[in-house]
Order: sequence, then C-alpha cells, then structure tokens
Amino acid sequence: MPRGVAVLLGLALAGLVALLVLAGTRSSGDVYSLGVGAFQPVAVLGHGDSACQQQIRLPDGAWFDRVTVPVGTYMKPGRPLELEIHAGGRGGRVLARGRLAGGYPDIGRMPREPITTGRTERSGPVTVCLRNPGGGKIAIFGGAAFASPITTMSIDGKTVPADMSLAFARTHPPSLLASVPDMLDRASVFKAGAITPVTLGLLGVLALAGVPLLLAAGLRAAAASDAGDG
Repeated sequence: MPRGVAVLLGLALAGLVALLVLAGTRSSGDVYSLGVGAFQPVAVLGHGDSACQQQIRLPDGAWFDRVTVPVGTYMKPGRPLELEIHAGGRGGRVLARGRLAGGYPDIGRMPREPITTGRTERSGPVTVCLRNPGGGKIAIFGGAAFASPITTMSIDGKTVPADMSLAFARTHPPSLLASVPDMLDRASVFKAGAITPVTLGLLGVLALAGVPLLLAAGLRAAAASDAGDG
C-alpha cells in the first residue's frame, strides 16, 4: 500500500474514533426550538399581563424539564415571571408550571433564562404562557411571525404578528451518540416514504467511511500512474 494512502486512512480512522469519543461524552440539552431568534422585544409585560405561544407541536415522545426564554429587564434586576404550559390552546388543561425568581440579569448578560417545569411529555400541541405577576416591566424577545408559521402568539388574548423565542430543554440530557436514533427519526418525519431512519443512518455511514476510501483510491490510482510514467 502506498505510504500516502496509508497515512490518509490512518488519519480518517483517528478522526472517526475521536468523533465517536466526543459523541459519547458530549451532550446537548436542547429538545425542541421554535427556530425564532431573539431579535427584538415582542411583548412588554406589565403587572398581570401575559403572552402565549400557541399550537407548538413537539416531536412525538420528546420530553423536557425546562423552558428557556430571552428576557429583557431594562437594565434592572429581573422581575418574577410565571410560566404555564397548557394542552392544546390557551385555557386547556395545565400540563406544567414554572417560575423564574426575581433578580436575574438583563438579556445582554444572560441571553436565555431557564424556567424549570419538571418532567413534561406531550404528544399533541401545547401552548406556553408567560405572565408577570408583579410590578415593573418584563420584555420577552422574539421575532417576526413568519419564523414559526405553524404557531401563533397572543398578548392578553389578542393575536399579534410576532413569535416568542422559546426552546424546550433537559437538565440532564443523554449523550449525542445515544440521541442519534431520535435525530434520525425526526429528520425523516416530513420526507418521502423511502427516506426512513435506517436510510438516513446508512447514508451517514457511507459519508463517513466512503469519502476517505474514495480519496484513498484516488491517491492509489495517482501513485500507480506516476509509477507507470516513470
């Protein structure tokens, strides 16, 4: 085997081993996000005001124990913020509650605040509501409504053309390697019937192993050609 080919295959194998080690030790707490950036305040909540994001559809079988949200405090210690998660639309059965204690920093110092809800799992749509139970002002950040077209946002019951930047997460998530089956399952949800988790997994294996092998074959062919010319 030409030396260049051996070096390339050795580097590819070392990289694959390093990738597997990282995937087995690293983890991601993210479960689901609306995909809405924290671009601007979309709701300013005074005493008793509430904002809700409705008809959020989590992946089937997904569970979470906290919701993260970007909160503006106007450069003051943050005011308490209450969270409720309802089954279906606003007014549906309460699935979980959470509370963000006062004193948290402004969004410039803490981009997202986690609100603990306890383990929550739901197969159908949910509505997340945030309420200011006290005085002062709380700014909830998000973006334009087209960022999450299947959900709607309302402030004190009135629909507004915006979306909150909400994300669902786990405090103690599984490793990235253990999450691969779920990732493949979710990636195949809206694809054609032939695109299944097994198909996506095989494509991933071919990409990881096939590319180095093709490069090695090219180097070997080039080395043989040079030897022939010599």
